Amino acid sequence: MTYDANPPHRLNPWNPLDHLRLLWWVLVTPQRLLAYREVYRENDERRVNKWLTHTLICLPIFVVTLALGVGILPSTERHFSSVYLWVSSGLVLAWALLGWLQREFTVLAVGFLFIVASFVAERMAVGKTGILAFFAVSAVTFVVTGVVAVSVASNTAIHVIGVKLSVAIIAAGFAILGVAMARGSEVAVSIVAGVITFMATLVVMGGMADIIKGSLSNGRPSWLARGAFGALMLVYVFVTWFSFLGGWRVFR
Repeated sequence: MTYDANPPHRLNPWNPLDHLRLLWWVLVTPQRLLAYREVYRENDERRVNKWLTHTLICLPIFVVTLALGVGILPSTERHFSSVYLWVSSGLVLAWALLGWLQREFTVLAVGFLFIVASFVAERMAVGKTGILAFFAVSAVTFVVTGVVAVSVASNTAIHVIGVKLSVAIIAAGFAILGVAMARGSEVAVSIVAGVITFMATLVVMGGMADIIKGSLSNGRPSWLARGAFGALMLVYVFVTWFSFLGGWRVFR
């Protein structure tokens, strides 16, 4: 099958615009990706997608940590500013290393970023609602990124299942920690929130991944996939507003 759309220049993993371009193709204009594959196959696409996956996950946590480090976002421990800056540098290094490593390390990367996000969230002086909002947008980022990774990946079924389970576990962890910090010692409520989030994440990821794979096979865009792209962009807008533009004051 031939598509009328002319493929653009070849994707380059070193070009950040190509990362955004691939994300746009996967979720909004799959016909462009099919046109690209007719000319260049999928090798470069897979390389860019690997970097894209880690960028999408690292970026929200990096923005918040950097804001804490430069003192724009208030912290409960002011003397930790230099620590936050070191953590920000560590996130950049982790992002670079993960881009070079194989996909099998994705599960470890997600776990590491969860620990960093928990460390940062506990020290934000933004009120319980603000911390809950941070965990909520982090969970959205992990879920949508997981959907993109699973949809585009042509890996083994075992690896795909591993990605789904790791993302669902991390989303459940965000729910448990977020509710625990917002509601105090109500352990039962936190556990229930975690279980519900875990099950819902698996269902949503499975359904959305199937829809996106379908759109990538026939070239017809899905409004659900476009909605996922919009949600992801809103997350980054929210995190930037929350961290650098004083949005945290709304949640005090």
